[in-house]
Amino acid sequence: MRSRAQADRGRWAAIAMTSAVLIAAVALLVGASSARADSATLSVLRTDGQPDPAARVPRVFALSGVASVPETVYVKFRPAGGAPCAPNASSDSGSTFNTYPEGFYGDDHVNGAFRVQLVDTWPTAGEVLFCIWLSTGDSQTITTPFSQLVTFRGPIGAISASVSPGTVRPRKNAIVTVSGSTETPTYVFAKVRPAGGAPCAPTASSDTGSYIISSSSVNGSFSLQATISEETPGTYLVCAWLADTSDDATPVAGPQSTTFGVASPPPPRCRVPTLASDRSVATVRQQIRAGHCRVGRTTRVYSRKRRGEVIRLSPRSGSLLAWRAHVDLIVSRGQRPHHHRHRR
Repeated sequence: MRSRAQADRGRWAAIAMTSAVLIAAVALLVGASSARADSATLSVLRTDGQPDPAARVPRVFALSGVASVPETVYVKFRPAGGAPCAPNASSDSGSTFNTYPEGFYGDDHVNGAFRVQLVDTWPTAGEVLFCIWLSTGDSQTITTPFSQLVTFRGPIGAISASVSPGTVRPRKNAIVTVSGSTETPTYVFAKVRPAGGAPCAPTASSDTGSYIISSSSVNGSFSLQATISEETPGTYLVCAWLADTSDDATPVAGPQSTTFGVASPPPPRCRVPTLASDRSVATVRQQIRAGHCRVGRTTRVYSRKRRGEVIRLSPRSGSLLAWRAHVDLIVSRGQRPHHHRHRR
């Protein structure tokens, strides 16, 4: 039979064991709670603090969250649609920011609520997967990553072209005005070629036209002009692009097109020739045709002028008429013959 002292010792041992179990359970709960308290979110902001993930435009990349204990930040990124984030930063296939001196990769040490940021320009539009690790060790320490998808839009821009005058004569100058706006520094390209074939190509380099504007740097609102002159009558196409390079497959804006015409020259006007010393019918008819006129009717009248000599023209010499207007000739028949009466 157990003594009272032995019974007391057994009760205290049971109490001690229960306390140890409770303490261990509380520790596990605290640790789990601390792990769950970690958070990290990446925001891509304009300078005014508004969210706006945009490619080719400087943006503030702000990483905020809570670290339950002192930890180091690691961030990598890659195109969306592949494997999930790896269990540690070192083994993930993504890339890191190249900003200096800090790039969200082992340079930022956080504890409690935090916000760290850097300024960078994202190169291309599209959806990107960001992987974020808050590690109590180095980049090889296993930890649960935070993953976030960010869709970057392309830069906003607009471009248009106009030609003045809209119709010109061959070898006469016309002014091409290319105007628009862009939120990122870029370049203007414009080409001209006969219309009626293929539309403007997706890139300036692949279009068959001739450059009238090439690699003109612009930023914000812009207006550029070029002078063109074509020899052959017809309709012509002007194509304009707003792009980083002539072979940029994703231009900021364009291609935008406009057309203008080169009209056939008007026919020369008929100028009635001035009669010279040689007033023969054959010579005057040649002069009429040389003046872009047509020979009209020939009327013969009695005159003191030599027979067969052109007396005058109708309309009169020096008149300016429509192209190939008729010019009539009045030609001398010589003097009127005299008739004598015979006396009976």
